[in-house]
Amino acid sequence: MADQQITNSAPMSTGTFSGNAFVVGMASALVRVAGLIREIVFAALFGATGGIAADCYNVAFRVAQFFRELVAEGSLSNIFVPVFTDVIDREGMNGAWQVANAFLGMLLFALGIITLLTFSFADGWVWLLAGGFSEDPEKFSLAVRLTRIFSPFVATMSLSCVFMGMM
Repeated sequence: MADQQITNSAPMSTGTFSGNAFVVGMASALVRVAGLIREIVFAALFGATGGIAADCYNVAFRVAQFFRELVAEGSLSNIFVPVFTDVIDREGMNGAWQVANAFLGMLLFALGIITLLTFSFADGWVWLLAGGFSEDPEKFSLAVRLTRIFSPFVATMSLSCVFMGMM
């Protein structure tokens, strides 16, 4: 019976919308606080100048950020959210969840490929962003290793964007 109520429901009411907006707002605030904490910990560990480890971390993080900006932020929000809300209006929640499931399946496949390519060609990404690192093999190797560690970051952020769009 609970399934019938969900599948036959009308578009979201104002109360549900404001509740969802609050959750999204709180998630956004939490992300900002987590970023601040990351910066505080980074400064505590590496100091003001940072050194080799900080340089390598920043390059690896920049590769991950590049793909996040490319895939997760603009594209997913601009593509998925309007389609999802349109299907809710036309077909109800059951149709919207079917669209979401299909979209997530395709997205997981694409993100898997992006993650594998980022991992496989980490040395190329590091060379593109920090070509001078190739003069110091130890520094280059650390940056490549960190880039590989960060490679699943894009998938995680992209999926969170889609889930936030569903809210």
